[in-house]
Parts: sequence; C-alpha cells; structure tokens
Amino acid sequence: GTDSDGDGIGDSVYTIDDSNTFTNDTSPLVPSGVNCGVIASTVSLSGNLSANGTCFNVGASDIIINCNRFYVDGDGTDLGINITDFNNITIQHCNFRYFSTAIMANISNLSTVYNSTFFGNNASVNFTGSYFTNVTNNTFTNNTFGIYLNRTSNATLYDNTFTNNGFSSIIGWSLNNSLITSNRVSGTLNWTGAIKLNRSHGNTITENIIQGNSVGMNLTNSSNNTIYNNLFDNTIN
Repeated sequence: GTDSDGDGIGDSVYTIDDSNTFTNDTSPLVPSGVNCGVIASTVSLSGNLSANGTCFNVGASDIIINCNRFYVDGDGTDLGINITDFNNITIQHCNFRYFSTAIMANISNLSTVYNSTFFGNNASVNFTGSYFTNVTNNTFTNNTFGIYLNRTSNATLYDNTFTNNGFSSIIGWSLNNSLITSNRVSGTLNWTGAIKLNRSHGNTITENIIQGNSVGMNLTNSSNNTIYNNLFDNTIN
C-alpha cells in the first residue's frame, strides 16, 4: 500500500473478508516509499535517499516534508529541495549533505525549515523573494554558506547553530524587518563576516553568541537595524 499523508498508515483499501472492507486510511502500517521527484502532498521518509541532480521539486502549497532524521544526499550539484511559487511549506527533521543548494525557496511565503542538519553543501538554505519565513533549531556545519536571504522580509532565524561554514553563516541581501535571535555562530574564517547584511534595513539582531570568527558582523549600505545583547568574541567584531 501507499501512505500519501505520511502518518505511517496505509491508504489502500484492505479487505479482511468478503463482508468487511476497511477504507479511509485505516489499513495496516506500511513504509512511505518516498523517492526523489515531484512532491505534491505531505510526505514522510522511511529511509535515506541519494540524488543525482535535484532530489525534490515541490509541486503544491501547504505541505510537510518530514525526513524522520534520514539523510538526503546529493552529488555536489543541483538542489536538495526546489520550491518555486508555493507557500506554507514545512521541511523538518532532515539531514542534507553535498548539494549545491540544499533548500532553494524562490517566492515561497510562510515556509519553515525546522530541526534539520546541513553538512558539506555549497549553500544550505536560500530564501529569495519570500516573506514570513522561519528557520529554527537547525545545525549548519562545514558548508560554504549557511543561510542566504535575498529580497526577503519578516523572516525569523532562531536557535540555529553554525560551525565552520567557510564563506559566511548568515547573509542578508535586501533583508528587511526580520529577526535574528538566539543563534550560535563560530568558526567562520572568511573576512566577509559570520553575519553579513547588505542593503538591509529594520532588522533586529539580539541574544546571539558570535565567537571564534574572523569577522563577527559586517553591515554595509544598511540602516535602522537594532543590535543588542549579543556576545561578540572574534578577531574583528
């Protein structure tokens, strides 16, 4: 059978005998059988996946991709998840490794990345032209870029851990009216800045621990940002 809503219970009609047929997602437990491809409904992984090129292309709004802590591995090219013009997408409990960009969300509002890990990617999470996005309780390690927010507003970055990301951990380009709070950022040795904002306005950066980086924070062409109650301990803060 199949499990289209990812609850671990089969969708298929299951006949006990000639007079007793169970329907409406009441059949026995079955694996989800999710593979790389187009995702148009909520899914739940039952095993690790390896992709040659892009793994998932999102094809609908209002869905959840739950990796159940399984790994989604790339070949160093393309995307782990591609979201374009779909909203309210939740990606949770995933481990993404070795993609050009692990999650690419273009014009995707109200979308969330939660409780996932990113290792060895070029870019981990890229939101472009998106509003009210949320990136919470994730771990970013040994990527070139951690989070890249481009022409994005009202984003929340909360309780994420960034370690040894080569170029920058958080980049905001035309990032406005967003909250960066309670994150831990260390080991970014490029002089661009562990947190880099350009042409970004009205953001609040608070309660972050930013230490052991070459440059803690770098703001250019940016104004009206509120920065307070952060710990800075870097070569250049």
